Amino acid sequence: HLLESLPDGRIKLYLTWKTLTVRRECGQVFRDGDYLPLKRMGACGRVCAFTRHRGNETLLVVVPRLLGGLMGEHGRPPVGETVMGGHQPRIAAGANGREVDQYADR
Repeated sequence: HLLESLPDGRIKLYLTWKTLTVRRECGQVFRDGDYLPLKRMGACGRVCAFTRHRGNETLLVVVPRLLGGLMGEHGRPPVGETVMGGHQPRIAAGANGREVDQYADR
C-alpha cells in the first residue's frame, strides 16, 4: 500500500515512526551495545548494515543508501533483488534469539 503512494511521503513517515519505535524499545542496546559494522553489501554496495550487541540481545540494522540511483529511470521502488543483489544480511552464528522484521507486517 505504501509503495503505491511514494510521492505523498507516507512511506517516509511510516519508516521514521517504526525506526523511532524500535530505538525506544531497544534503547539500552542502541545506547550501550557493542557496535560492529558489516561489510557493504547489495547492488553496487548501496546497502549499509551494522549490529549492536548487549548481553543476550543483538540488533541487525540494514539501510539502503543513494536510493535515487536504485530506482532507475522508471522510478520503481528499490526493493528485493534490486537492492540486495542476492545478499541476505544475518546476525553472526552463535547469537541467541529470534529474528524479527520490525518493518514487515508479519
